[in-house]
Amino acid sequence: MIKLELVVRGSKERVNVVAEFFVLRMKDGAFAVTVPQFDDWTQTIDFNLREADVVIAFKDGQAILEFPDQRTREKFESWLDATNTAARQGYRTMWP
Repeated sequence: MIKLELVVRGSKERVNVVAEFFVLRMKDGAFAVTVPQFDDWTQTIDFNLREADVVIAFKDGQAILEFPDQRTREKFESWLDATNTAARQGYRTMWP
């Protein structure tokens, strides 16, 4: 689990969210959430940060994601909420 601070360039507004089951792949610029499917717990759903022009920084154990605009930040928030929910469901149902 990691705390994320979401900011939009040029704005002072900060939004704090939590990624529960995540992988940050710097090589390809993907923020991924692990979403188990039955006995396969290596499945991920990715959000391409590089394509979305998101800048990542780390401070005091927290990741700061800087988005180019409000729409992209909101899209990421919705994506993260949906994938966190899918991950919780996947972990709940993967063991008998």
